[in-house]
Amino acid sequence: RIENSTEIRNFLMVPSELIRNHPVTSACTFLILIFYVAALIAPSSVTFHASLVLANTFGENFYLWNFLTAGLLETSTLKLFVNVIGLISLGPGAEDSMGTEKFAIFLPVVNGITGITTCVLIFCWFVLFRFEDSLFVQTYGFGGILAALTMANKLTRPTEHPISSLPTLKYEHLPMLLVLLAISARCLGISSLSRDLPFVITGAYASWWYLRFMQPHDNGTFGTSSEDFALVTLFPPVTRRYIAPFSDFAYGVMKLLGFFKNRVLTPRVSPLQTIDRMPKPQVVKLDPVTERRKAKAREQLDAKLAIMGAQDEDWGDEDDLEDRP
Repeated sequence: RIENSTEIRNFLMVPSELIRNHPVTSACTFLILIFYVAALIAPSSVTFHASLVLANTFGENFYLWNFLTAGLLETSTLKLFVNVIGLISLGPGAEDSMGTEKFAIFLPVVNGITGITTCVLIFCWFVLFRFEDSLFVQTYGFGGILAALTMANKLTRPTEHPISSLPTLKYEHLPMLLVLLAISARCLGISSLSRDLPFVITGAYASWWYLRFMQPHDNGTFGTSSEDFALVTLFPPVTRRYIAPFSDFAYGVMKLLGFFKNRVLTPRVSPLQTIDRMPKPQVVKLDPVTERRKAKAREQLDAKLAIMGAQDEDWGDEDDLEDRP
């Protein structure tokens, strides 16, 4: 009995430490489980009222809370297990690096932006291709928040390994890996695992945008200017040389419009700029008049020194004559 009570106590210590040290991660895990249990009890009602459906969100019922609830709803048991493991693995590190308050702002903001952006994209898809079924497609899943967590870990510890047995896998690879897995599941027709594909894509880039430009710091600045967190790093290396000009152009236009004023930039230094910034030897210009004056002064000084030397020798000879018997 004592051994059983000790095991139960040790088992309960892990959630209690998680709740005490990482309250935002714990609250997010609790919300996912609550929505999952509610979907098990009343699946049709919960998915109708909580999932993102363009006709319900803006058309017939005007359910604006769908922008937030759709990112927390999960009906697949396998997907729930993967999401909880990912949240417990990635959430504490991001919460420790960002701070509890900033992390508590980061997740809802990214979740809301993900829902709004997905809704706009679905509407644009309907306008361009006239697919009326897209107005009634239920979009929900935790993929958007999970993508945000991978992006936060990419910023704080990009070169560390999430799985020690896979040394080639780093935290900087997780956002693109998650997007590729969601796209693969959609291509294979696994709807239960790819229902949140729009959330995964928009959540990844919405979280990058927030961390890159909007995250506040204690010194009054916003975002980060690290080249390791640039937009091109979210794409495969083969495509970066083609994407970089467009991203730089878009950023330049936004700066001209007055955005990102309080963002501290780290200037890029190319090898040529490094060579140009090296101190150059100063070239001294010689004045002929000044040089002639200096030469004449040196001649006069040498003449005076020669006369003084001759006088010293004469005094020495006189002393020698006086000392002779």
